[in-house]
Amino acid sequence: MMKEARLIRGKKTFTDRYGINRWNLNTCEKEPHRDLFQTCWLSYLVRDYGVSARWLLLGEGCMWEGGLPPKPENLQMICNS
Repeated sequence: MMKEARLIRGKKTFTDRYGINRWNLNTCEKEPHRDLFQTCWLSYLVRDYGVSARWLLLGEGCMWEGGLPPKPENLQMICNS
C-alpha cells in the first residue's frame, strides 16, 4: 500500500532508510514463524508514514491515520521531524 501511495519505491527504500536487513524482512514474509520480526519496524510505519497504530495492532479502522495516506511530497518532512 505504501508503494501504491508512492510513499516508497519498494522494500529496499524502507530497509535502507532504517538500516534493516532486507533479507530478514523477506524471511518474515515467507516464514512468519521465524523469530526475526522487530516491533520497532511498526513504529517507523506509524511515525514516518502515517500508518494507524490502531490498524496495525488491532486490525481496526482505517490503515492511514486521518483516513488518507500522507502526500509523497510531505514524506521528507515527516521523516525529518
